[in-house]
Amino acid sequence: MSHYICDYATKFCWVKLLKQKSEVGAHFMDTCMRVELETSTRLKKVRSDGAPEYFVSEVKNFCDSKGIVQQRTCPDA
Repeated sequence: MSHYICDYATKFCWVKLLKQKSEVGAHFMDTCMRVELETSTRLKKVRSDGAPEYFVSEVKNFCDSKGIVQQRTCPDA
């Protein structure tokens, strides 16, 4: 499983390979903080495929505390 964050303006991506879905929360928060440090900008929105591991309370609370809006993509038709 992979977890990645892409900047749609610059097309730059940060990728992290995970062994289990349960690792998403910790790696998501670490990656967000790393992106903010490397780019000197604040993340405003995060879009995911709607997978439940991105909407657990740990990730939701982190996003709420940082002012990051979580968005879900539309399911495939």
